[in-house]
Amino acid sequence: METTLRDLEREASWQLQRLSRIRPSQDMMPEGITPSEMLALKIASDFLERGEIPRPGVLASHMHVTKPALSQTLRSLEEKGLVLRQRDKRDSRSVLLEVTELGRAKLAEADAMRTEDAHRLVEYIGVQDMAYLVALLDKVATFMEARGAVAGGEGPCEVEPAEAGGRPRAQGEA
Repeated sequence: METTLRDLEREASWQLQRLSRIRPSQDMMPEGITPSEMLALKIASDFLERGEIPRPGVLASHMHVTKPALSQTLRSLEEKGLVLRQRDKRDSRSVLLEVTELGRAKLAEADAMRTEDAHRLVEYIGVQDMAYLVALLDKVATFMEARGAVAGGEGPCEVEPAEAGGRPRAQGEA
């Protein structure tokens, strides 16, 4: 029996749903930190590396969580000594975040764990299939970004078919 385009669409949809249900396991996190804490720490660190201020409201938006939920996560990170929260001297309503030395160490530990896991994946599927997977994931991400499924609500843009390069363009961009 020949596979139809509809069969492929169903299988792709199923595999994407399967992947979306997989959550980081606790054994893939440094000891004493939850996946949501690691995500908040990573996003805050990324902001700081770009010279931006990681404000809680922006972090909550990037994490797709409410501000109260993020507040609990930040409180826990602060209690563990991974971040410092302080009031903005220029605007007492705002909170500024800083990743501590211990927080940076946890990020480095998590990065090493992810690298090790990536090496195991390459050993499992092979270098050629890994390169192909990365290229396909880039195309899938480009498609999803183009249809507006982007954290932070950058909005939809147009995508050229794969034969034309398949890169996203903002609406109205030539």
